Amino acid sequence: MIRPVVLVLALIATLPGGARAEAAASIVPFRCSGTGGSAAMENSYADHAGQGACWGHFGHHTYNTGAVHRIGLVEGSLFSVEVQFSPPVEYAAPAAAILFEGSLDGATWNTLATIPYPLTGGTRQAISFSLDAGDAEAQFLRIRQPRSAAQGLSGYLDSSNFDAELTFVRPCAACLIGGSTRCSAGIMERMFDEHPCWFGGINRYDAPSFFHTYFLGLPRLLEQLSGTVTLLPWRSDDYTQNGGSRTAIDALVQVSSDGTTWETVAEISGQYGTPIVFDVVPPASEVAFVRLVAERHTGWGTHPALKHARGFIIDSRLET
Repeated sequence: MIRPVVLVLALIATLPGGARAEAAASIVPFRCSGTGGSAAMENSYADHAGQGACWGHFGHHTYNTGAVHRIGLVEGSLFSVEVQFSPPVEYAAPAAAILFEGSLDGATWNTLATIPYPLTGGTRQAISFSLDAGDAEAQFLRIRQPRSAAQGLSGYLDSSNFDAELTFVRPCAACLIGGSTRCSAGIMERMFDEHPCWFGGINRYDAPSFFHTYFLGLPRLLEQLSGTVTLLPWRSDDYTQNGGSRTAIDALVQVSSDGTTWETVAEISGQYGTPIVFDVVPPASEVAFVRLVAERHTGWGTHPALKHARGFIIDSRLET
């Protein structure tokens, strides 16, 4: 069993004769809620009053390790929710699986391991796992549901917690420099090569592309913060409840230096299906991530089924 400890990075040291000793591996706790470990990037938008917390009809939880590491043994647990209503296309029921992925730049992801489990009659399954990522190098780790036949992610995640064996390799893997970034190449939530800017929205039990998150590299001051975002309604049978609009949508432009603590720098309004243009004053603090997301459902606090964004994103562009 992996015993959680506080992360202490031992940087590469130079030995007598010029030989170099690699950093020692550390066991790092990752907790989607941020309590007792590094939080998931989706954490700030989630609800934390549920049985497993981190609930928002998300199909993925993403973690930033802060630098490039070799990933070894990983042990943890999660809840998989409502997968049987939109089974994964890669598996034949009752078989299912959770994917454990790694990325150096946040845009290109590799499957480091799969977590197989059988679907049961319940809509919310507790899953414990132990895996070996084979010392693959990654800066970002992601736990996600597999793809569904309806072009979304098959079901949702409610809570994910794990301890990972990490060995420091080098600082920031991808230190990108400004410019215009299209969602087809730049977002962290790319799931389908055929339609890289969106997923879900066809089946109400599929997790859709609620977020478009752009990783800019090392934190820096932005010269500008502008672009466009296009949203469509999700779960059209409930998004008009509690005073919601059939046509108008509000979205948030958020920034972060670490991917876990987010600041909303602008609230923008527009129409579903039409690009919403934004050009906001960049924050005075350094930024490494920019995130676009729709406002929460107006009935967020009334029922667990309404704890989701009022729209999912199908296209965006960012200029910094």
